Amino acid sequence: MKQKTFNKILISLSVVFLILQFVYSQIKLKTGVYNKNIRYMEYVVMGLIMITTLVYAKKENKEFFKRLLIVYLVLIILFILFLLRGVI
Repeated sequence: MKQKTFNKILISLSVVFLILQFVYSQIKLKTGVYNKNIRYMEYVVMGLIMITTLVYAKKENKEFFKRLLIVYLVLIILFILFLLRGVI
């Protein structure tokens, strides 16, 4: 794929993520209830953003791909730890 295609995909996924963040915050403010479905959709969109950036990084630079993969693995491990602790 071309760089323009990756840029369009990343921008559209980022916009979807921002919209989900806004909807989640508005529902939480108005009702005081956490909406798990929207939160799960946010996780899926964030995963898609991570996969897209990994594919783009692999096409551009192998060293950058390895470092980005390590950073994402650390973030995933921290996310799981926070979920287990009940912080998130």
